[in-house]
Amino acid sequence: SVLGAGLASHHTVQASEDITEMMPILSGVGKANAIDTNIPVETLAAKLTNPTAIKKALEVGRQYKQYYKEYEEELGRKLEENKNLEKELADKKLSLEAAIDAASKDYNRANALEKELADKKLSLEAAIDAASRDYNRANALEKELADKKLSLEAAIDAASKDYNRANALEKELAELTKEQEINRNLLGNAKLELDKLSAENAELTKEQEINRNLLGNAKLELDKLSAENAELTKEQEINRNLSRKCET
Repeated sequence: SVLGAGLASHHTVQASEDITEMMPILSGVGKANAIDTNIPVETLAAKLTNPTAIKKALEVGRQYKQYYKEYEEELGRKLEENKNLEKELADKKLSLEAAIDAASKDYNRANALEKELADKKLSLEAAIDAASRDYNRANALEKELADKKLSLEAAIDAASKDYNRANALEKELAELTKEQEINRNLLGNAKLELDKLSAENAELTKEQEINRNLLGNAKLELDKLSAENAELTKEQEINRNLSRKCET
């Protein structure tokens, strides 16, 4: 009938428009429904006068449009996810770089303190060495004076019969005793100074050991954070490559 022919013509034109949009996928829609993409659109549309064929073509076209729409939406989501991941990685990298900077400052401070303690230890060891020499000299003098006193006492005893000689020797002995007392005071002071400096040296050695442990820990933390930063930079580069691929 005329009405039937008009409807068929209308569907044919609509199918031609849909087929033009869905041509890239029609050749892969099942062998039974495959359409030769080398056939001009006008020729193909003219052949689709059968309502069933037109309906099938329209259905395939809509399926293709729906697939492409979903593909674009999925691609958009992927791009958005990559952008979010890029921001997250950038924030994480900033935090990590701040932590590395802090760890580096701690390391440098510990290193500077190590040098300061080493210099202080050298000065203290020099002072201990000087005090030790003073102590040894006083100790040697004490022995020398003790030996001299023994000899003088023996001489006094031998010369006791000679009053005048004994009187002179007694006076010399008193002077020697006074000198010996002065030297003993010096010896005591030298011993106190030596003990004090030795205690300071022990405390400084302990402090230096603690700082070296802190220095070692700071170095380990710095190395760890640097490794994490390198891994994060690598992960960030991979994500950027994926983003560029998605955008193309």
